Amino acid sequence: MHLLFITEYYPKTLLGDVHGGVEFRVFQLSQLLAQNNEVTVIASQETDKPVHQKIGRVKVLRVGKKRAYTRSGSIWERLSFMIMASVIALREDFDVVEGSSFFAWLPAWIGGVIRNRKKVMLIADTVENYGKNIPYVTHKGLTVFERLLFNLPWNGVVVISKTVQKKLMNHKIISKTNVIPCGVFLPKKSTRTYKTFTICCISRLVPYKDVETLIRAVHLLLKMGHHLQLIIIGDGEQEKQLKSLTGSLHIADTIVFRGFIPGHKQVMKVLRSCHLFCLPSKVEGFGIATIEAFSSAIPAVLADLPIHHEVTQEKGALFFEPGNFQDLAEKISVLIDNPRYRNKLSVEGYKIARAYQWPQIANDTLTYYENLLTY
Repeated sequence: MHLLFITEYYPKTLLGDVHGGVEFRVFQLSQLLAQNNEVTVIASQETDKPVHQKIGRVKVLRVGKKRAYTRSGSIWERLSFMIMASVIALREDFDVVEGSSFFAWLPAWIGGVIRNRKKVMLIADTVENYGKNIPYVTHKGLTVFERLLFNLPWNGVVVISKTVQKKLMNHKIISKTNVIPCGVFLPKKSTRTYKTFTICCISRLVPYKDVETLIRAVHLLLKMGHHLQLIIIGDGEQEKQLKSLTGSLHIADTIVFRGFIPGHKQVMKVLRSCHLFCLPSKVEGFGIATIEAFSSAIPAVLADLPIHHEVTQEKGALFFEPGNFQDLAEKISVLIDNPRYRNKLSVEGYKIARAYQWPQIANDTLTYYENLLTY
């Protein structure tokens, strides 16, 4: 089978230098599926990445105006990507095309229709979920565009969680949705190297990820007498602001900003050295980093969101009121003071992670696509 993935971003090495969950999903699935299938990826052209590239067995074509990675803005560059991705898709021979991100949906649909091939939409979340985090006019425009795309005749729709699936109840594509989650690779061994109790947060530094709440919780924990440190992996528009906050709270020596780490193995190495994982985000489509923490037998403290309850099955984690740093500090304090309880959650989380393994998810994805070809 020849599979075509159209996605906004794709890493440039097998190290998995990714910025977000959708990019990571496409990377892992494309690499696994390429072992026995022909796989092509069309992505946007980025300033530091080759236009044409072979990564493992995956052919990567980068198109559109060259630009740096961004989660917002770049309207003209994104429009350029959509146009050129549509053109390139018409030149490619494929059996199934997946539009793996918001700005990849239309090119995938156009390519599938004109080439008379099966077309699949991957939905990691809806625009509605980000309404409070983007300008009103932009939100309305993207919502209208999203609804138009939802009404197109897709052959299949993949959603990464039941939580996302429920958001589509009022759209006709709901009947075509199939839940296929994101995954992890289970490590052979997990070790702790930090003697000081260490919390890890893997997150883009943008408003809706709400890393500020975690920083304020750490400040409160220090005032409560706890000895700990926080490691933050990720970059984004709020980095300078958050560093300034740690300075004003006089806790800059307690919080380590690691920035973007170009290599998934290196990210996991840092994560596995920590005692606790925290994801304070107010908006999540899945939360791969939570399952990665579980795969290393690391318990988590998560914002109380429906998606987190679904993914964790309410095991391996404690939940706090989103945006409430006092509640977050209280939950973390419980785990610092109670190693036995922390170990119990670690065992629970590891068992949950075993249900989210990439090889099985790749197999489920391939089976779904093969079934689409039968009708």
